[in-house]
Amino acid sequence: MSRSFLTRIVARSTYFTGGSRSLSGTPTSARAGVLQPLPSHMQPYKRLPPTGTFVKDTIPAGLRRRHNLREGTWGQLNVVRGRLLFRTLEPTAEEFELSPGQPGTIEPQVYHEVEPLTDDIEFFVVFHKLPEPNAAD
Repeated sequence: MSRSFLTRIVARSTYFTGGSRSLSGTPTSARAGVLQPLPSHMQPYKRLPPTGTFVKDTIPAGLRRRHNLREGTWGQLNVVRGRLLFRTLEPTAEEFELSPGQPGTIEPQVYHEVEPLTDDIEFFVVFHKLPEPNAAD
């Protein structure tokens, strides 16, 4: 897998119809930022919140400000209702609007933050990692 693939924000959908813009406001190519699939060999291991969804008033402050995932950890943002702004900060500053049916995948070590775009937002995050090596191998 190329290093450039590992430094992009990706979405599971075949086409991203929500659109994206660089932080300067210039429209960007969806293919450049959000169309690569989550690697199929990744395994889910944690969900936040554990049950239900985050709503506008329960989104943790840590998700709203600059943060990243550690090496080897991927996150899948799943919007159930409303619209969520997913902003990457490094290595490339871009904004993506996520909505139901358009999950956003966060790659390891990519700084990002989220912001609700609608009052009715509901979403959850599923974290993924590589499978544990088989002890028999």
